[in-house]
Amino acid sequence: MDINNINNKLLIIALLIISVLFINTTNATTYDNDSELLSFCKKECHNKKLNTERFCKKCQTLERRARQKRQEKNENFEGLDYYTLLKKINYELLVLEAKIGNQSLNFIRLGKKNDGGYVVPTKALEAADVLMGYGISDDISFERDFSKNYNKISYGFDCGVRNITTGDPKCHFLSECIGSSDYLYKNQKSSGVISSFTEQRQRLNLTNKKILIKMDIEGAEYNVMEDILKYSKDITGIVLEVHDVDKKSKELLKILYSLDENFILVHVHGNNCSGKVRRINLPKVLELTYINKYLVDTYQISSNQKHPLPIDQVNCISNPEHTFEIKV
Repeated sequence: MDINNINNKLLIIALLIISVLFINTTNATTYDNDSELLSFCKKECHNKKLNTERFCKKCQTLERRARQKRQEKNENFEGLDYYTLLKKINYELLVLEAKIGNQSLNFIRLGKKNDGGYVVPTKALEAADVLMGYGISDDISFERDFSKNYNKISYGFDCGVRNITTGDPKCHFLSECIGSSDYLYKNQKSSGVISSFTEQRQRLNLTNKKILIKMDIEGAEYNVMEDILKYSKDITGIVLEVHDVDKKSKELLKILYSLDENFILVHVHGNNCSGKVRRINLPKVLELTYINKYLVDTYQISSNQKHPLPIDQVNCISNPEHTFEIKV
């Protein structure tokens, strides 16, 4: 009998046994919910570390289940009263503690002091090839810090500003708005250049790039996120300021559900330039930081849901900081 054939057969059998053991071990692992298992599953299949078709089919099943849950939620909350909607928003604002291996994420604050700076996990910054920043006004410090600290290209968009000195050759300003110019301040006049994320991505040759999103566009975020999230697999993280939590509760809930499919919320800060929602201790304007699930190994609800954190800074120095806690 051919020794080589025997060795090859033994090798194949050994690989099959290892694959089965790995699958069984993975399935035996205790996860807090389907989202946590999906996070691990999608990461493994995304990185192609496994050649086990059965394991990646498990991912597809979980993805379908997650999509179904989202559809059910989107259909069911339309008839809900105002405070029930706010309670659902409150639950979606639970911060998750994500880990890579056994290490929790590291965070850094980019941008100028007070209003204009945001807290971001370094993993999302390092994994990004480029930053797309929306809503600049007279402050491009976040985009400039990204280019300076990581030696990568950043773009700042605002059609209400004709030009701005960026302070870094890799940091570029475009007098252009995403989706609409309706959100501009009263003293601003639009350049008339309006485009979608899809158009910008193609025009700037970013279709094969990993992108970090930063957005503060005074309420217009509700109209543009659907287009952006079509490219979730290419987005490492999203720093999003959401406005009018009290008046746009349905729109906000839809965004939060959509983000939850591929991203996890890792940081929340209340913008103290605006007030709080009556009857619940929740700021009307929130700064939310997300990281893509494929960049982390595991995540679970954080034991600390009190805000702000020491890394945060007040937006308006003349106002007291918003302190609040998201109830589990």
